[in-house]
Amino acid sequence: MAHDDEFERTAELAASEERFRLIVTSAQEYKLVFAGLNEAQSGKQAIVTVHRFKPGAAQNISYLGDDYAALDLPGEALSDSLITGAGLSKFYKVQFA
Repeated sequence: MAHDDEFERTAELAASEERFRLIVTSAQEYKLVFAGLNEAQSGKQAIVTVHRFKPGAAQNISYLGDDYAALDLPGEALSDSLITGAGLSKFYKVQFA
């Protein structure tokens, strides 16, 4: 029985350490791609690529209901120094099909 109690305390400690690590470590960077329809231009297909995106903590997470799950994901679009050339954004690219 003592072994079970020790295991539970160890599991609780590990879980709390993981939560703490997630809070204090800086977010990783990602390439963020949205693919959808641009309703402002007759439903034309659009692909938006954010070259470097650093997300914050997810907010307003909604799992309940008959619709798709939803969440707000604040973050920061960062400049990509590898992108060069006149007229090219270092932050994002928009393509229309």
